[in-house]
Amino acid sequence: QREAVTGSWLVLVTGFTRSTTVAGAMGGPCLVEGHGQPDITNNFHVQRFVLNGVEFYCAEQAFQAMKFKDPSDQAAIRSLRPQPGPAAAAFGRQCFRAGQARHPSFRAEWDGLKAEVMYRVS
Repeated sequence: QREAVTGSWLVLVTGFTRSTTVAGAMGGPCLVEGHGQPDITNNFHVQRFVLNGVEFYCAEQAFQAMKFKDPSDQAAIRSLRPQPGPAAAAFGRQCFRAGQARHPSFRAEWDGLKAEVMYRVS
């Protein structure tokens, strides 16, 4: 058994196993069985969506927000907004940097949860 993050809620998952392949670069379209996928599979791709009633502008933003248990730490990352036009390309990295702070509410179990979180948000 272990905890898994679903939106802003933790749920208990039993018997869950997932193998992952770590790519050499951060961001960019995902690879499925070694084959590239459309750009929309890039966790930095700016596309507004709602997950469990919460608005996000890229999968990376949701991923970084879920690193923290405290709703105010999550809200700080959720409050980020992409700039219009070509500047929007920097938004994913901005979200990534915002999630690097190690607030007291950082989930100690994050390493065991992060693959599940990225799967659910993307």
